[in-house]
Amino acid sequence: MRCAREWPGINLSINVSPLQLQEDDFEALVLDALTETGFAAADLTLEVTETALIGSEERTVETLRRLRERGIGVALDDFGTGYSSLAYLRRFPFSRIKIDRSFIAEVDSAMDAAAIVHAVVAIGRSLGLKIVAEGIETEAQERFVSAAGVHMLQGYRYGLPTPADEVSSLLGKQSKAG
Repeated sequence: MRCAREWPGINLSINVSPLQLQEDDFEALVLDALTETGFAAADLTLEVTETALIGSEERTVETLRRLRERGIGVALDDFGTGYSSLAYLRRFPFSRIKIDRSFIAEVDSAMDAAAIVHAVVAIGRSLGLKIVAEGIETEAQERFVSAAGVHMLQGYRYGLPTPADEVSSLLGKQSKAG
């Protein structure tokens, strides 16, 4: 997070494990990290999987709700691969749904995958959520999800996972070029 504050306008997403989410001091750790680094809460998104939500649901709902009230985003990661309960979309304070890459990989070859992507986009939009497509690797996938109304795209088509110091360098080059 310390490096990311040097990247204005960049949203930082952090995967949260089920164990982290259940820790008594999880909320305090997140808020302390924001204070310590000076990173804006609005630029942080915590990504949780459906399986991370099973268990202490009441406590998890309250923790995530309080973090959302502070301006921190909460994304439901890998949507469609776990239990995919639509009740989760109503119960938990999500700001985003991330459609799992397994559906994106087949949008141009499997009608059911394409139909699922359209349905998730429609549900998410009707709930006021941002939609992220994971695993974009081809131009055809990019065109499909863009036409479907996905808000954000993620995948190897745009770059490989990169160490923080290299990201700083890349962003510096982009801002000078743009």
